Parts: sequence; C-alpha cells; structure tokens
Amino acid sequence: ILLAIALIVVSTLLFAACDVGAKFIQHEASAEKIAWWRNLTYALVAVPFALRREGKAVFRPVHPWLNVLRGLTATCGTILFLIGLQYQNIPDATAIAFVSPVFVMALSIVFLGEVVGVRRWLAALVGFLGVLIIVQPGTSSFHYASLFTLVAAFVGAFSAILTRKAVRDSAETMMVWTSVIGVAVTTVLVWPEIGKTSWHEVVFGLAGGLFFALGQICCVFAYRMA
Repeated sequence: ILLAIALIVVSTLLFAACDVGAKFIQHEASAEKIAWWRNLTYALVAVPFALRREGKAVFRPVHPWLNVLRGLTATCGTILFLIGLQYQNIPDATAIAFVSPVFVMALSIVFLGEVVGVRRWLAALVGFLGVLIIVQPGTSSFHYASLFTLVAAFVGAFSAILTRKAVRDSAETMMVWTSVIGVAVTTVLVWPEIGKTSWHEVVFGLAGGLFFALGQICCVFAYRMA
C-alpha cells in the first residue's frame, strides 16, 4: 500500500511537469493537439514496454469494453483539463483537479462496493472545501474554465475506477489499450493541424508527453496494488 501511495505522489509530480510543458505551447497548439502529443508519446513508451513484458497477449484483454471505455474516458478527461488550463494558471487548475480523489471515493462505493471510513470522508470534505474556496462559485472571481477542470476531475476519477474494475487484465494491457485509443481519437481530431507544427511545439510536446506517459504508468500500477 505504501508503494502504491508513493507511486501516486510521483505521478502527481509528473503530471504537474506535464502541465508546465502544455503551458509553453498553449498558444501554438489546441488542447486536442497537446493531448495528441501526450498520447503519441505514451504509446511510444507503453507499447514496446508492454510487448516486452507480456507479448501479444496485451492485445487480447479479458475486459475489452472496460479497456475501450477507460481509453475514451482518459482521453476525454485529458482534453477537458487542457481546455481549462488554457484559461487558468497551473496552481489553480491543479488544485481544482485534486477533487478527483473525492470522486474516486464516492464512485468506489457505487461501482466497487468498497467501504470508506469517517476519517477519509472528513479528509475529503476538507479537500472539497478547499476546491470551493479556489473556484468561488457565484462570485465575480469565478471563471467558467473551472467547470472544465471539475468535469475533467470527475472523468479522471471514473477512469481510475475502470482501472480497478478491469482487475483481471494486466497493467501492461491497460496501458497499451489506453495509449492506442488515445492516439486514434486525438489523431482524428487534430489531423488538419499535424502539418502545422513548429520545433518549439515538438520539443515541449514530446517532453510533456514523456512526463504524461510515466505518470500514467505510475497510476496504473498504483491502482493495481491498492
């Protein structure tokens, strides 16, 4: 369990570094294009890694539809977060995204039948109040982009539940399916933009994608452990 917690902490740092890279190219590439860079790099890292460990079995999952749905939710959550990030600074967007564990807790009761104690609910409530302080709904400080980040947090939580739900599939299988589906979906969305790419975008796109890939790998193994 401690190793799983450590992996989640590491993934948080990696995703933060990934978001910094996205900020550097947000005026050159759309949210969908940045998501394409992330998924492309993720696939380049995950597929060879998985094939070396599991072989072609990674393309024959026990839960194909859960893996497809996980790939779609992961891609959708990434795009929504990046749209919100275009209009927010990184600290605010990241702080709002931290409501995701609250959603994970609630969804784990419904879909996994897990028991959540009072102490965890109290901790989650404190975190949620912190998010409300940042978002400030109903005030002049509220920005509609916060809604994209909140929805992204919920979609990301659902993706985490699917990771746990597909318990009979290996971590390598889930990584391959998520990355390949992500590349396929985002390629369709950004096909007209692919030819309009600067070297600056390539460097930060690949760097951010690498951090994203490593963060995803940490998350998959963490949710498999605990």
